[in-house]
Amino acid sequence: MTCSQCNADLQCDKHALVSLTEWSHSHIRDVFESTSEKECIQAIQGTFASDITASINGKQANFDEIVESVLRIRGGSEHGLKVEWRESVEAPRDGSNRAGTFGGSYVIHGIHKTSTKDGKTLDFQRQKIIVVQ
Repeated sequence: MTCSQCNADLQCDKHALVSLTEWSHSHIRDVFESTSEKECIQAIQGTFASDITASINGKQANFDEIVESVLRIRGGSEHGLKVEWRESVEAPRDGSNRAGTFGGSYVIHGIHKTSTKDGKTLDFQRQKIIVVQ
């Protein structure tokens, strides 16, 4: 098999993309660790297609619902949150990393919620599992 762009071996460094794991880690980090809402939305736009078909907690979600969900998790954080990857598994379909499947789990640290009992700010973390094809 050869690279469709230069006819070299499919492992051609010039046209190969980063691994599915590297891409996923980088983009999810950019989304949640952004320091402003504007930067966060730009990261979401750079990560997800506007016509994405996704599922959040078993419910179908479109692009706008993904934006709403991420902004709710961020909760107006001015300093960004912290993403800690726990597991990553990838199955590329070819050496160019242009297609394949990625699965992973990560924890989002630094989420702040106000207690309804006493009005104090509490720290939370969210655990996420994703599968991307």
